[in-house]
Amino acid sequence: MHHAMFEFRLTNKAITISIKYSE
Repeated sequence: MHHAMFEFRLTNKAITISIKYSE
């Protein structure tokens, strides 16, 4: 469970960076 939470946060951060760079 804890590992899944870490992966989710990592993916969420990557998506946020992607959106920031695409603008």
